Amino acid sequence: MALAPSGGCPNGSNCYAGRYHGGRAVYFYDGSECDRVYNGRFWLKRESYNMPLGYVRETACGYFGNDMKNGRWKFTNKAKGVNRTLVAVFSDGKYEGGYSYKAVSRSRTLNFKTGSTTLRLTMSAGTPVGGVEGNFYGKILSGRYDESGRPDGLWLMDKTKIGACRKDFELWEHGVCRESYSIDESTGERTRHDHQMPDMVMNIVNREGRSLERLVSKGSSADSHGGRRT
Repeated sequence: MALAPSGGCPNGSNCYAGRYHGGRAVYFYDGSECDRVYNGRFWLKRESYNMPLGYVRETACGYFGNDMKNGRWKFTNKAKGVNRTLVAVFSDGKYEGGYSYKAVSRSRTLNFKTGSTTLRLTMSAGTPVGGVEGNFYGKILSGRYDESGRPDGLWLMDKTKIGACRKDFELWEHGVCRESYSIDESTGERTRHDHQMPDMVMNIVNREGRSLERLVSKGSSADSHGGRRT
């Protein structure tokens, strides 16, 4: 790994390289051995064995500024037949900028679907804003959040690529669902259904994304303990 600092997160005056939470890490810090303030580049790799997944390989790399995640971070988790990746931009420990999640499953032996899930959106102060795009095993989602992080406007789930011959629509107005319906593309028939698209997005962010980020929970909202950790 290249340990060059970023412009906004210069490397601290000290460097640590060694064991870290069940893996091995390299990072920079300021202060004493007993009171470290993480500043600069951070890298972690960890391997473990888990049944039934077998060997699990995890990595994380990014930057700290004054003990908080800042800039671009990348987290990966690779296990038997399932690879997951999260790339997110942080500002003082909160999501701020691009957010991208991808999971690829290549094995049916563990009751996983074969295929991939992707999600792309933009965050501001830890809240989704603007457009969102997703692909859930061939079902294509598109929608939008307002400036307060509430689903807004027309959301679409296109299922025609998986042979379902159907599109789902949800019409949102600043967090309130006004309409929720499906259209059969072969007949034009319209039927009502329960709204669910924003829930699918936030389940990825809050469950899948957070589980990856907790590999290095320090310096962000994923740190359930709060305060400073080493």
